[in-house]
Amino acid sequence: MMKKMIKNVTVLLVIATAFAFTAPALRVSTKHSIKFSTFGVSGIFKISKANIAFDAQDLEASRFDVAIDVNSIKTSFELQDKHAKGEDWFEADKFPYMRFVSKRVVKNGASFQAIGDLNVHGITKEVTLPFKYSPTATGGVFEGEFTINRIDFKIGKPGGMVGEDVKVNVSVPVVK
Repeated sequence: MMKKMIKNVTVLLVIATAFAFTAPALRVSTKHSIKFSTFGVSGIFKISKANIAFDAQDLEASRFDVAIDVNSIKTSFELQDKHAKGEDWFEADKFPYMRFVSKRVVKNGASFQAIGDLNVHGITKEVTLPFKYSPTATGGVFEGEFTINRIDFKIGKPGGMVGEDVKVNVSVPVVK
């Protein structure tokens, strides 16, 4: 009796989840890049998990839930990568992912904005991420650029040899 009830609830959850997003689900290509740069350091991160549903004609149904693997950081120096993962900066053992979850997506002229929560280093802040979407035959490409202040997320200490404002460039090809 209990197994049957659990099975029925599971089926209902799967059906509800399937209808929760009417926008097409998109899969992130391995050729994506999340680049960052500031005074003193630059590099890339990789997306580890992404749940993306996007329809430029139905923004109400569009959603982004993207996790970036802190341990994927690559700068031009291996020692710098190790230091960035350590307790003075990202504390990758304690906070292995940076995550963005959209609350809404809006049109902004010829481009879009995803408004949502960005969690970095255990701190969550609402941010607006501007982006453009270029459709392709098999999916599309999301591209955007924004700046965050690393001190807002307690990454490193203020001042020093690394800039506080970090420019982030995103290029994420997706497939249906």
